[in-house]
Amino acid sequence: MNLGRKPFTVGNTTRFSVDYSQWLDEGVTLASGTAVKAAGGPSDITVSAVTAAPSGKLYFTLAGGSLNENFTIAVSITDSRSEVKNDTCNFNCVAP
Repeated sequence: MNLGRKPFTVGNTTRFSVDYSQWLDEGVTLASGTAVKAAGGPSDITVSAVTAAPSGKLYFTLAGGSLNENFTIAVSITDSRSEVKNDTCNFNCVAP
C-alpha cells in the first residue's frame, strides 16, 4: 500500500517514521523491519539507521538527493506473530 508522498529537502539528512501501532493487535509488537530504495531509484539517495521499535514505529534515515528527483522507499515490517506488511513511501526532492 502506498502510504503517501512527502517532500525531502535536498542536502538534508532526515529521520522518518512510519507508525504501525494501529495495525498491530493488542499485545503484538514489531519484531523487525526494513526500508530500502526501490529498484530504479536515483543513486544519490541513501537509506540508513533502519530500526523497528516494539511500540509499532519503523524509523529510517534518508540523505542525498538532487532537485526535482522522485523516489520510492519500500518498507516492510514483521510483527511478533510473524505477520508481514509491505508498503511504499514516495518522496520528491525540493530546494532548501
